[in-house]
Amino acid sequence: MGLILVSLAVSIAVATFIENDFGSETARSHIYHATWFELLFLLGIINLLPIPVLDGWHLLIFLLEAVIGRPVSLKIRERAQQIGVFIIIFIMLLVFYNDITRIIGAE
Repeated sequence: MGLILVSLAVSIAVATFIENDFGSETARSHIYHATWFELLFLLGIINLLPIPVLDGWHLLIFLLEAVIGRPVSLKIRERAQQIGVFIIIFIMLLVFYNDITRIIGAE
């Protein structure tokens, strides 16, 4: 998970650098689009992680229900969603903290 966050932060930083400081227009365009493709690809991978609230969680629940032959209880799903929201908020705060410290340290 940490590697994905680092790669995501690097992709955003590279896209910003390329948009501002790169040489020829054609090279800038190709690298810029490749970086955004990587960013979208990483977001898709993150979305497939089995964290409640994300699509990977729903796929895991569907698989679990198919294996056990009955629906997962509503109480378990509610608790898992609460934990998932907490995880997502924690990841967002971590990314914000990293971005802010990088911006403050760059000046």
